[in-house]
Amino acid sequence: MTKPKLDFPIKCFNIDHYTLIVPNAKVVSDFHQNVLGYKLINTILVNAGSASEGKHDMLNYVLGWPNNEKGVMVVTEGLTKESIFHKFYEKFGQGIHHVAFEVDDIEDIFELFVSKGIEITSDKILRDPLSGLRQFFISNKYIGVFIELIERKSETEDKTSEKQGFFTHDNMSGLANTMKSYLDDPNLKHDDDIKSLDKTNYFEVLESIEVDRIDNIQINVAEVQSAKNFLNSVLGFSIEGEKIINPNEKDKFLSLSEIQEYQNGVIPVELTLKTVNFEKSKNILESLNLDFEFEGDAIRLEKEYAGYPLTLLHD
Repeated sequence: MTKPKLDFPIKCFNIDHYTLIVPNAKVVSDFHQNVLGYKLINTILVNAGSASEGKHDMLNYVLGWPNNEKGVMVVTEGLTKESIFHKFYEKFGQGIHHVAFEVDDIEDIFELFVSKGIEITSDKILRDPLSGLRQFFISNKYIGVFIELIERKSETEDKTSEKQGFFTHDNMSGLANTMKSYLDDPNLKHDDDIKSLDKTNYFEVLESIEVDRIDNIQINVAEVQSAKNFLNSVLGFSIEGEKIINPNEKDKFLSLSEIQEYQNGVIPVELTLKTVNFEKSKNILESLNLDFEFEGDAIRLEKEYAGYPLTLLHD
């Protein structure tokens, strides 16, 4: 039977992960674990090209979302001045670098994007032959942040790649190297001046804030209508007023906020978490002497803690 030809919009499933680039991965990771109840899945050290063989220039904390068996956050820090993600941080600042959505038939989707002239960051799908993990990035020019499409269907019997937060060193290094063209100088110099790993435990509390789920992701873009059109016509999201909803993940939504032009210090992505107990959330933040503001029934923290502006919402 002939397979029907794929066309836009494609079908995106759940958010697989989102990744931050920060200058202090241990601090940001501890905030999510100790204050927000994220769980540490893995710590991965990678050499993405600037360090000598056997050394590393990239640190990744892989954290599972609270109350979620699949969703993952990756906190990334470049450990040398010549590393890709340190250079990326210096040019663009800290914050959420990309959001990844699970898809099926990624080979056909990749060919479709190429044939339609959609800008992607690599000339091929990045893959791990052992696990079957496959992925590629869509340029950030469309919605203000990179979108990753990822397929986790394992080609092995044990379905290794479908485990929560499974990534390989080669996979992370390969993805990092697709970012070179976005740097002022894509040629990495050798650098073995590697930042020591931080062993301090930050934000020690007796119990964490009770997070129910991610409520929404706000993306700050220069052209809101253009971004909406891309999300709708290419990725298959529905537009419901100010909410942009993935039909296959209706418990959360995207929203877009317009910025007049690129501004240094403007974080492209903000996150809102739905919490269970407003008073408890407030008391925990106060016990840590953290700076926050009230916005109605919500609490807002700036980027210094989570690595991005964060709102805690309680009904």
